[in-house]
Amino acid sequence: MGFKIKKGVLVKYIDDGTKEVIIPYGVKAIGENAFAYCQNITSVEIPDTVREIEFMAFYKCKSLKSVNINYGVVTIGSSSFSDCESLESIKIPDSVKKIKMMAFYRCENLKSVNIPDGITEIHNATFAYCENLHSIVIPDSVTRITINAFEHCKNLVSVNIPDGIEKIEEYSFYRCQSLKSIKIPESVKSIERCAFAYCENLRSIVIPDSVTRIAMGTFEHCKNLVSVNIPDGIEKIEEFTFYRCQSLKSIKIPESVKSIERCAFSYCENLKDITAFADINFDEKSFEDCIFEKITVRDNLSSITVYSKNLYEPYRFMNANPNEKERLLKNSTDGDEIAIVFALYLVFALDNTNAHLYIKKNIVDVVKYLTDVEDTENLTKILSRGYVTSENINKMIKYAIDSRKSEIQLILSNYKNEHLGFADNFDNMMLD
Repeated sequence: MGFKIKKGVLVKYIDDGTKEVIIPYGVKAIGENAFAYCQNITSVEIPDTVREIEFMAFYKCKSLKSVNINYGVVTIGSSSFSDCESLESIKIPDSVKKIKMMAFYRCENLKSVNIPDGITEIHNATFAYCENLHSIVIPDSVTRITINAFEHCKNLVSVNIPDGIEKIEEYSFYRCQSLKSIKIPESVKSIERCAFAYCENLRSIVIPDSVTRIAMGTFEHCKNLVSVNIPDGIEKIEEFTFYRCQSLKSIKIPESVKSIERCAFSYCENLKDITAFADINFDEKSFEDCIFEKITVRDNLSSITVYSKNLYEPYRFMNANPNEKERLLKNSTDGDEIAIVFALYLVFALDNTNAHLYIKKNIVDVVKYLTDVEDTENLTKILSRGYVTSENINKMIKYAIDSRKSEIQLILSNYKNEHLGFADNFDNMMLD
């Protein structure tokens, strides 16, 4: 075989057509580009005398299918096996303490790999574009996964992130299209830009309270993401964080969040239910093309829930001072959902006189609204205030029956019998 060895370093291999290569015993290092572009090699045996596989040592060995590295190797150098497109398996011994950047970049047929205990860092793009990599076990010794580490591993189904990792860096799992779920350990403090972007089959993710930053574009285009929690401690939801997460149905924004930046939730077309606190600043495009069905806004006194797509009006109301809140109620249309919601807040949170008068005047519309949205809590409060009388109770019960709201019907009928002092055949009407 055509080996050129100088002072224990295999500096060059002359490709003579041999398919199975056994590196001579006694070689201490495989030098830079030593086997680069050798097209005929299908397997390599590396003896236990070798301590280092250097930069681009086996670069673009397109027929190389298997590599057996015996115990003794300490370092696998940058790009050492990059673009070995036929490589299916590689045995990495526990003696290896460092795998440098892009070591297995674009090994398109690599299906599984063991990372030995003792490795502390998975460097830039180490396994990027390993398109058939199905699973990988990362040992607890790893404390850092750097940028692009597993980018475009489109068949990666599962991965464990060890407890000890403090940061999931930029593009770490970008376009891992088969990844369905992931658990982030409590050691993680930040998830950086586009870390999980375009993970199209990611359905759920649990983010621990230790995380205080979710960076720009982290989950953008995760089109099957159904649920995600935002930890209390996050102060800002950055641009494009959940952009085009088309399956996301509801989100609860914790009190710690003070701003939601441009396009953070844009084009989340199935996002129908949002709960957040009033003192959040958000851009006019934060929720672009989101058609809400339920919006809950909280402050330190109470909350309001609006069953409409209008996000901005309830926020404007909740951030207004008491006098401005009353003015917004006066300017609303009688019987309108927004007006009713504002009035309920003003009555129960601020005991506002004009809101009392509004509810008394529009009590039938108020109860119809509460019936429509099945808000038994506020209905019970309204009944306890004595707004409902013998003159209007039957209208309300009939509306509940026609609307097929049996629980509301029961509450109203019980109130009629117990507090208004009469019952009639009307109360016996039952839903089918």
